Amino acid sequence: VEEAMMVLEDDSPMEAASTPSTPRNLTAWNITIPYIDFYDDDVKRERIPVFCIDVERNDRKAVGHDTEHWSVYRRYLEFYVLESKLTEFHGSFPDAQLPSKRIIGPKNYEFLTSKREEFEEYLQ
Repeated sequence: VEEAMMVLEDDSPMEAASTPSTPRNLTAWNITIPYIDFYDDDVKRERIPVFCIDVERNDRKAVGHDTEHWSVYRRYLEFYVLESKLTEFHGSFPDAQLPSKRIIGPKNYEFLTSKREEFEEYLQ
């Protein structure tokens, strides 16, 4: 399991050729979903509820980096795409599963709020 928690840095393609990759210790990352927000979909002309995902990275202090923090916003179905890709490349994770996907009905604010804790636990 420890090997699954270490992945290589790939967010600096310009430096990748000249500097060796440093490992990411994902156990030193803190991920939470503090709230549900709305994204304005200009194509569909509607406001779509999204999960706000806060990421705090604490694994590079030894090499002089301060704690890094950022937020990303993801839609309901994107979690199931993630789960599908993780399963495809790494097999299933019996101890970390998303709730059954709800296909019929709106993915409204109240529904996503009711799933927030389960989705947060999945990411952790």
